[in-house]
Amino acid sequence: MTKVDCYLSMVGLPNKLVRLPGADLTKTPKGKLPVIEDGDKTIADSDFIIGYLKQTYGDSLDARLGPQDKAVAVAFGRMLEESFYWYLVQMRYRRDEDFKIYDPIWVEFLDFVPPHERDVPVKEFRERILHELY
Repeated sequence: MTKVDCYLSMVGLPNKLVRLPGADLTKTPKGKLPVIEDGDKTIADSDFIIGYLKQTYGDSLDARLGPQDKAVAVAFGRMLEESFYWYLVQMRYRRDEDFKIYDPIWVEFLDFVPPHERDVPVKEFRERILHELY
């Protein structure tokens, strides 16, 4: 979500954050976030979303880059996204003592869930992320 949110802010595209009712990821095309709706189109996955936005609304951020600069940007982006992402996942979710540092963040995301019912969705999400890590 951060990547898409950052991209939308940088290019100045108007957007509105809509909370997923009940945080039910089964209602999303890939079972995870982010997802955007643009007219009658639904697009999931950060890379597909940004590609769609560039194709549909233009590429104001990279318009001045030449082919070599674009190639370097793609290589650097993939290096960070494919490697560094999993480092962050491991750092935040793998060890219980580390996860406790990030656990309070879930209160913001699950503010619609009564406090005594928050443990189950947080545990399920953490297990899913760790499954993807392995």
